[in-house]
Amino acid sequence: MRKLSLTEFTARADGPVFSGVAASRLIERGGLSRYLPGERSHPEGGPHVHTTPELFWILQGSGHLDIDGKAVPFESGDILWIDPGEDHHVVSGGELPLVSVWMRLEG
Repeated sequence: MRKLSLTEFTARADGPVFSGVAASRLIERGGLSRYLPGERSHPEGGPHVHTTPELFWILQGSGHLDIDGKAVPFESGDILWIDPGEDHHVVSGGELPLVSVWMRLEG
């Protein structure tokens, strides 16, 4: 897991926006998620892993990422890079609902 900033992304008309952090990665799918304070992604439990990288851009709120059993705090503006195979769950904390954009990248 890595924390990134928006300045590390390169927007180009002729290539992927992730060329600055991961050459040739394109967005496979994504969405917008909202969690109330105390809510956790994938509440059904068990491991949650992917075979490709996933990004979370935190737009509002704060909380922590349960990543391979460790809690990593985040706040609005952070971009979280999840490597393939890392077990991860987003947990909303603070007073505001957590709003994030998530993106799964091509392998």
